[in-house]
Amino acid sequence: MEQTNHDDVSSAEVARAYSGSLGASSFQFTPLWESVDYVCSIILSWYDFPDFKGGEALQQLVRAYTIVCRLVSSPCTGCPPLARPSVERDIVTAAEVTQSLVVYSRICDMIRKRLDTVVGMRFRDAAEQPPPRLLEDYIVEWKRFITSVNMLKFVFSYLHGPWQKYGVPPGLMQSTEVIALNKWSEMLMNTNFQEALTNQIFELVAMDRHHHPNMERAQILREVGHALGVVSDARSNWYVTLVEERYLQQLTDFCKLKTEEMKLGDVEHYIEEALTIFRDETERAIRLLAQSSIQPVVQRIAEVLINDELSFLDEFISSEIVKNRVTQLRQLYSLLSQSQVGLRHLRDEFKKCVIEKGRREINEACERAKNSNTGVYQVALEKVISVYRDFQLPMKAFGDKGDFEKELIDGLHNVLTACSYLDPQNMLGREVARFAHNELISRKLGVRCEEDEGNMNNIVILFRVLPTKNLFVETYPMYLCSRLLSTEYVVENERLLIQEITQTGECTRDFMNKCATMLNDVGEVSERLSEQFRDKAGLTDLNFHPTVLNSYFWPNFLPEPEMAIPGYLQMKLLEFGKFFQDVCPRRHISYVNRLSQGVLRFNLSDASPVQGLDICVGVRHLPVAELFNCCAEWELQELIQSVGNDNSNSCLSAINDFAKHGILDIHEEGGVTLKSHLREVLPGCRVSIGRTPDIRNRKIVLHETKLDRETKVDGAGSSDFSPERYDVNTTTEQMVALSTQATLIRAFKSEGTASFSQLFERVENESPAHLKPSIQQMKVALEFLISREFVRRNEDGTDTFSYVT
Repeated sequence: MEQTNHDDVSSAEVARAYSGSLGASSFQFTPLWESVDYVCSIILSWYDFPDFKGGEALQQLVRAYTIVCRLVSSPCTGCPPLARPSVERDIVTAAEVTQSLVVYSRICDMIRKRLDTVVGMRFRDAAEQPPPRLLEDYIVEWKRFITSVNMLKFVFSYLHGPWQKYGVPPGLMQSTEVIALNKWSEMLMNTNFQEALTNQIFELVAMDRHHHPNMERAQILREVGHALGVVSDARSNWYVTLVEERYLQQLTDFCKLKTEEMKLGDVEHYIEEALTIFRDETERAIRLLAQSSIQPVVQRIAEVLINDELSFLDEFISSEIVKNRVTQLRQLYSLLSQSQVGLRHLRDEFKKCVIEKGRREINEACERAKNSNTGVYQVALEKVISVYRDFQLPMKAFGDKGDFEKELIDGLHNVLTACSYLDPQNMLGREVARFAHNELISRKLGVRCEEDEGNMNNIVILFRVLPTKNLFVETYPMYLCSRLLSTEYVVENERLLIQEITQTGECTRDFMNKCATMLNDVGEVSERLSEQFRDKAGLTDLNFHPTVLNSYFWPNFLPEPEMAIPGYLQMKLLEFGKFFQDVCPRRHISYVNRLSQGVLRFNLSDASPVQGLDICVGVRHLPVAELFNCCAEWELQELIQSVGNDNSNSCLSAINDFAKHGILDIHEEGGVTLKSHLREVLPGCRVSIGRTPDIRNRKIVLHETKLDRETKVDGAGSSDFSPERYDVNTTTEQMVALSTQATLIRAFKSEGTASFSQLFERVENESPAHLKPSIQQMKVALEFLISREFVRRNEDGTDTFSYVT
């Protein structure tokens, strides 16, 4: 270092280069480069110069950097010609560009000579030593070389500035670090060196596979791999070329050899050994190789042990799924999940087992049901649930996330589609809705409606496996209506089931809104209105609970034939109608007697086992019951006349309902009790309170709400209910709604007042084909305009509407 300082001071040219003013005119090229070359030689051998550190090293680097700036930015005399004259002819620019190219070429030569004469010689000597000598020397020389390159990068950084590259053909001058890595890569191209390096690498790998793991050897292999991965070759990098590809080939040969040995035993032994190989080889890859090699190692093992041997595993897969052997299935899943091909094959086999078992058991059950004249659909649906439950155990063995739920559902879907005993397009959806109805009525659970295992209840299972869900979506609200208008429902169960069906994502939002509104009508809305009415009217002696239904969400109901309503009930209906108009002035309410029901208390004698019976009755039963409160026996013709109904059939039907349960007795002329139902008014026939009522059940249901499913199109009234679905795409529905509202506004502006039929006819004529509304959508649009006070309903009883100006 003292000699270096002496040479710099003694050289006036060099001193002027790093300490002179920026306006210096020209320099001599050779002295300046010799000074830079001397510093670079120290940099490349920095570990041999203990004084080259700290401030001294920094001073040398800064001086070399300054001299390089002079070499490439100031005119220099004595600049040698380029080694490639053709390049110089292609460059038509100042002399400084030529000087930059000369400096660049000398950097390349300097690094190449260093690697060939010093580093390469050390590697050749280390290759003759036992492993891991070459690997250790490679790591040491690589770290020294990288340190040198970082210092050279600073010294020649000005050379690669944008002004120095101005006028130079693109791509001709690479950065210092790229030059260094390229020269190192050229050194690795030596075949003898590659062979020696890989031999020592895989000798250590073989030691690790056949002996206990050694962390020192593992550290050496990881560092060598990291160093090789930094240097690129023609394809990727030298780590992939020299280490990863050969490692994967050796791993393939090893796994194939082990496969032949493992197949000599049974399949369970094969799975256990394969899992052991996966575990050991994955741990070895993590310990010895780069992070990027772990996934290729797993994939290569999977290709040999799983993908190529699926035919060997097929029979075992099917038998274990059918037998529900959880331990074996878990091991099988752990193995096949290592491969995408294997996991997909397992899913296919699982679905195949579901189809085979489901088709066999459901067809057999349907055949037995058909031969015994029992309900085929009920038996088939119960068997679907049974098959689903049977496959839950193997499905859980494949993971708790429900990964195989889709295959199970798809398999049952295929079974139902192909079953010759069922009609999936026209009947199956209705039968599932009926099954849901019966299930909810019969079980009456407290909070949740589900089986002991899993969160999927029977109804949701059947809904999900339906090939076509439109029929279920259409029919389910009908049965929901039947339950809600009786006492056979639990709000929590109904709400939970709708929520679970909605969570499947396989039903429309309109279905959810419709069912939720129906529940809200019979629950919160009706209870609130009933409580307000009772508080306002001061009811204490009458159990009066009116149910208010939203006409746009409930099915269509036609009233029963007109009949006399008991006076006290008729009075309360009128009072409630006035109350509703006060509470909801923008809404219109109409009484549908078909839906009304009540509970009669039938008191029995003291000698009876029970004190009384609760009888659920409809409107047609009430006048008959009121008359028997006054008199215990009536002549039939007089009784019908007292009811005051022109339709005697409804009165006879009510009497027959009472007589069926012994509440009333029918006596022919002569006092003989009539055993059959009354079909006509018989002369001399008398009706009295029954002497032997049916006391097996303390509650007798005479009135069941029957749903009218016929859609009314012609002459539809604005207050009628309609069962027509409009479960359509939300965007299309919005377009129809907006178009219908706009057409209604135009009609009101031109007519002023119009009936519902007139409005519907005009909207239908003026709307485009794809925007023609249904009656239900027409009512929704009209109700929207009424709620926004654009239109009002006339109170003159003409069922007309007027535009609010």
